[in-house]
Amino acid sequence: MALHTLSTYTPTAPTDVTSKLWTAEFPDGVTHNGVITWPTAANALYRGIVFIRGGFTGDDNPLTDTIFTDLENAVKWNASAQGDAATGYVITAMGIRGVNASTTSGAWTGGLAIPGTDEMGGDDLDDIALTYGLVQEWGLAAGTPLVHAAKMGLWSYSAGALRGCMLLRKGRIKPAAFAMRSPLVDAYGTWDDIGTTEQDKLTALIPGWSSASTTKFAKLTTSEQQALHDRSPARWASEMPDIPYLLVAAEDDDTALPAGTRRFAEELKRAGRDVTLIEVPSANHAFSGSDHNDISLAVTRKFFGQNLA
Repeated sequence: MALHTLSTYTPTAPTDVTSKLWTAEFPDGVTHNGVITWPTAANALYRGIVFIRGGFTGDDNPLTDTIFTDLENAVKWNASAQGDAATGYVITAMGIRGVNASTTSGAWTGGLAIPGTDEMGGDDLDDIALTYGLVQEWGLAAGTPLVHAAKMGLWSYSAGALRGCMLLRKGRIKPAAFAMRSPLVDAYGTWDDIGTTEQDKLTALIPGWSSASTTKFAKLTTSEQQALHDRSPARWASEMPDIPYLLVAAEDDDTALPAGTRRFAEELKRAGRDVTLIEVPSANHAFSGSDHNDISLAVTRKFFGQNLA
C-alpha cells in the first residue's frame, strides 16, 4: 500500500494543531483519501484514534458530518487534549467507497469522494482495516508522529459503528477502546426505524428486506438472513472483544433509534463487557442542536482519556 501525498490542510482551528490531507493507493488499485490531525507540540509517541464516518451527508465531502465538520471538532479537541493524561492524539478519518461518490462520479473535487459501492460491511471493511494499520506505519517517515500501537482507539458515527463492530467481531483490528455515536447497530428494525440512505443500501444487499413488517424477515432466503444478521451487532454482542465501549445515543434520533442502542448496550453488559451508555436529551441524529455536540465530544474525550492512558 503506497502513500501518495501528505498535503497541508488548514481548517479554521487553533494554530497549535497540525492537520493534513492524505492520499493512498490500496491493494485493489482504488485511491483513498483522508485527513489526519495531531497536536503540533513535539512528542515522541501519541495515542491514536481512527474515526469511521457515517453515510451520505448531502454533499461531496464525507467529513462534513456534524461530528467532524472540516475536522473542526477533532482539531479543537486535539488542542485541548494536550493537557490530558498522555500527550494528545493522532486522529485520522477517511472516506468510504461509494459514499457521496455518486455526485462526483468518484472524482476529486475538493471533497473526499471514493468510487465504488458502499456495501455497509463489504470491501469498506478492508479499507478501514488498512487505514487503521496505515496510521501506525506512517510515523516519522511520512511526516506524522508515531502512534503507540497499544493505545489505539476506534471512534464511529452512525453506520460507521456497524462497520467498526463487524471489524472487531472478525478480529481484523484490535483497538483498546471503542466509542460509538448515534450507532446503527440493529438492521432488524422496521422500515421506518432506519434512515432512507440505509434503507436503499440494505435493500440492494438484501432484496427481501424492504418490508415494513418485521414478521416478513422470516421469508428471507438463507443468504439474506445471514447478511441481515451480520449487519446487526445487537444480535451478536457476545462476539465482541472484551474492551471498554461507549455508546452515545440521541434521544430524538429518527435514523438510528435509541432503542436499538439500548438493546446493544444491554447485550454487551449481559456478555460481561465494560459498556457506558449516554443518552443526550432532545438531541437529533447529528447532535446539531444547541450544546448537544459539545456534550457528546466531552464524554467521548473523557472515555478515551481514561481508556487510552
